[in-house]
Amino acid sequence: MFSGRYQHTLDPKGRLVLPVRFREAFLLGGHLTPEYVGCLSLWTPPSFEEKARWYTQRAQDDKAYALASRHWSAHSAPVDFDKTGRFAVPSWLRDEASLDGEVIIIGHIDHVELWNPESWEAYDQAAAASFKDLA
Repeated sequence: MFSGRYQHTLDPKGRLVLPVRFREAFLLGGHLTPEYVGCLSLWTPPSFEEKARWYTQRAQDDKAYALASRHWSAHSAPVDFDKTGRFAVPSWLRDEASLDGEVIIIGHIDHVELWNPESWEAYDQAAAASFKDLA
């Protein structure tokens, strides 16, 4: 399970350091994928496979899921981590999520998300209002 919020900086080569408390889950690498809310998701290999199966099941009977699954799969990238927890974020994914400089890293239960700070603040304000309404 992933939780918490962290702020890190992309280096000039587009690499990012994963927070220490998340690293053990990614010893075998990970997968970066785009998300419809404007961020990137970082999945462990088992969670990525589970999400891929989820898309595959829905895509069999639903054209919208078939289109979405193709986008998700085509824009996904495997990532490896060095011994300091650093990994490269491909340029096309950085562009897709408007990542440049500071990055907000959040734990979202079964995966990790990478956010542009301005996008995260706008999303989080809406999410906070929804959270308060539900409480």
